[in-house]
Amino acid sequence: QVHAADGESSALMDIKSDGYEIQIADSASITYTGKEVTPAIKVVRTDESKEETVLDENKYETAYSDNVNAGTAKVTVKENEGVTGELTKEFTISPASLKDAAVTVANKSATYTGTAVKPAVTVELGGKVLKENTDYKVSYANNKNVGTAEITVTGIGNYTDTAKATFSIVVGTSDIKTSSVYNKVSLSWGKVTGASGYKIYRSTSKDSGYKAIKTVKSGATVNYNDTKVTFNQTYYYKVRAYRIVGDKAVFGEYSPVSKQKVKVGTSSVKRTASASTTSYNAVTVKWSKVNGANGYKVYRS
Repeated sequence: QVHAADGESSALMDIKSDGYEIQIADSASITYTGKEVTPAIKVVRTDESKEETVLDENKYETAYSDNVNAGTAKVTVKENEGVTGELTKEFTISPASLKDAAVTVANKSATYTGTAVKPAVTVELGGKVLKENTDYKVSYANNKNVGTAEITVTGIGNYTDTAKATFSIVVGTSDIKTSSVYNKVSLSWGKVTGASGYKIYRSTSKDSGYKAIKTVKSGATVNYNDTKVTFNQTYYYKVRAYRIVGDKAVFGEYSPVSKQKVKVGTSSVKRTASASTTSYNAVTVKWSKVNGANGYKVYRS
C-alpha cells in the first residue's frame, strides 16, 4: 500500500501504467517435463525515468496457463492488495531432447527372412516410457540382409532430437537328424531361409573335438552321407548354415548335436504259409538283404 500524507487520500499502484514488466529467470532453459512448468519470475519497473525497482511478490498474484506441453506458455500477474492492473508475458517451453533416451530393442538378434525386419522398441527418458507416434517415430536402416541393422528414434510433439540403437540379423538354424547302416551315416536337416550353404561338423566326443567334414555349397541341399566312418563307432554331428554377404561367409548358430552309432541296418521280414509253398508242418520265412551283414539270426516265439 501507498500511504498518503496526513489529510490526503491513499492511491493504489497500477503496475502496468507505472512501467512494470515481468522478467522470467533462465527462460532459455525451460524444457518440457510432462508436468506444469512454473519458472520463477520478477516484476520489475524498468522505466528509464525511474530507478529500477523489484516489486514485492506479496503485492501480486501469479497465474500460469498453457504451461505443460512444448510451445508457447503464458504467465499473468494479477492485482492484489495495494496493486491494480495486470501484466502478461509469454515464454517458450522447448521440447525435451531424446539424446539421452534409453532405447530397448525387443529382439536384439533377429533371424534373416529375406524381408525387412522391424523389431519393436521401448523408449524411456527420465523414468518415463514414451509412446510411439505420440512422442517419437521409428525408422530402420540396413534391416533386410544379414549383418547389423540400425534403429533411429526421432522425437515429435514434446520431444526433439534423436536416439539410436542397433540389432543383428543372423542366419537361421535347424535341427539335424541322423541314421546309419554298417558303412555310412546319413544326415539331414531343415532348410534355412536365405542360406548359401551349410557346414557339417563331426566328433567322437559330445562336448569337444569337432572338425568340419563337409561344406555344402547350396542352400537347397539338406542332406549328406558320411562314408568315412568305422563300424560300431559312435559319432556326434552338428551343422550350421551360412550366407554369403559381399565376399564373406556369415555363419548362423550351430544346430543341436545328433548322436549316431554306426550299426547294421534292419530288415523287413515276410512270413508265407500258402499250400503251394509250404507243407502242413513248415513255415517259410523270408527277409530283405541287409548291406554289410555277415549273416542273420532268426527268432521265434
